[in-house]
Amino acid sequence: MKTAAGLVLLAAAWGVFAVEPHVKYTEEPLKEGYTGYKRDIFLNRGKMTIRQISADGKKAVSKKWGDYIFGFEFGRMPRTNGSWSIWGFLRCMERIRLPDGKVRQVNLLRDHLPEEVVAGSINGTAVADLVYPSASGGKLKIRLMQFPSHPEWTFIRFTCEGFSLSSVNFTAYPHNANSHKDMERHIADGKQDRNLTRAGLNFKPETPYLAMYNKYRQDNAGNFLIFHPEDFTRIVVPKTATQILVQMFPAKEKTRFSVALGYFADKPADDAVNRFLGEDGDAVRKFMDSIDWEPAPSMDEFERQCAEAARLDVPADKLEPLRKQYQDAVRNKDNIKAAKCLAELQEQIKSAVSAGLNRFR
Repeated sequence: MKTAAGLVLLAAAWGVFAVEPHVKYTEEPLKEGYTGYKRDIFLNRGKMTIRQISADGKKAVSKKWGDYIFGFEFGRMPRTNGSWSIWGFLRCMERIRLPDGKVRQVNLLRDHLPEEVVAGSINGTAVADLVYPSASGGKLKIRLMQFPSHPEWTFIRFTCEGFSLSSVNFTAYPHNANSHKDMERHIADGKQDRNLTRAGLNFKPETPYLAMYNKYRQDNAGNFLIFHPEDFTRIVVPKTATQILVQMFPAKEKTRFSVALGYFADKPADDAVNRFLGEDGDAVRKFMDSIDWEPAPSMDEFERQCAEAARLDVPADKLEPLRKQYQDAVRNKDNIKAAKCLAELQEQIKSAVSAGLNRFR
């Protein structure tokens, strides 16, 4: 393949690999027997970053700021650090009983390393799956989906197996994380609009919308949240001049629910929020209600990447076992297994590209 055409093929293959939804996983040895774990989850638009440290690869510890990150870079404007928090946009709280009988709230995303983190594409739709153990022996499954038709939205489904969450918390910084003395953080749901700089909120949701934005300064970007009001008994939003923390308390024994996270950027807040609380939000809510959360993995996507691997001289005896595993995943609608197969195939492509580029040196 040591030709100009071969070099073009290698460059194209590397470019395709770089933009496909995938997970970049790294481990770093640290002092005192600890290991740092980092997972960057690349989606169609934006990425999630999960960073933790652990001594045993299961239980996470956090000794200083930065040891734990669960961020979502989605909707952030250039030269800002706002939109959904790039440090901790999501907390999944579980109520546990300690040996002394006291009850404690814990963020299971912080306390445990994930059992699975995979991402891939199904007919252009980014699908990412995260699986976490709960403190009580259950499992939390989080599925994220991004559709080409809705580039400013990420749809998330939570499934609790063998336990239930006490609350789900989202954090956003409309426009930027800093504050100004003459800026007001606001949240609106179509029935009320609260200046959070002066007072927080504690209410039973009646509408499926929350808009987070600023007035008087940094008023051209913000965040949107859509949900089903019947899934939650209460929403609490503390008073704030910086981060907006939305604490959502699921209905009793509610073990599956979905939300949509959105944003607006470079638009006047008054217009964007009014549109969202009207026809725009209604359209996204109806789309969310129509989502097939269990799409069959795409055989076309696998075959496309398999053909790419073959052109890069990846041996057939490495491709055929993956093809059989992927076919099983398609039959069973097992997106986690399919994503693992695709990730292994992409590693084969990556290795072939690296070896080919070395031959040109």
